[in-house]
Amino acid sequence: MKLNVKAAAIALGSTVAVVFLLTSIVYTTFPGSIGLTAHLFHVDMTGIYRSLGPREVAIGTVVWWLFGAALGGAVAEIYNRVAGK
Repeated sequence: MKLNVKAAAIALGSTVAVVFLLTSIVYTTFPGSIGLTAHLFHVDMTGIYRSLGPREVAIGTVVWWLFGAALGGAVAEIYNRVAGK
């Protein structure tokens, strides 16, 4: 079974972009929620405050979509080569 490289790229890119967008909305709406990340990674992040403006969110969403699409396409291509034709 071959994977459609373009479909895999679009799917992973879109998934990563949506996760980034949702995370950005949470951090923008609740600035103190970075403490949840601190608990997740077991580090002290109490002094860190990061505000995201609309420009940063838009650029980040595009960049993460491109990164996810490249990764999804690469994984699908490698799978197709390893699985054979």
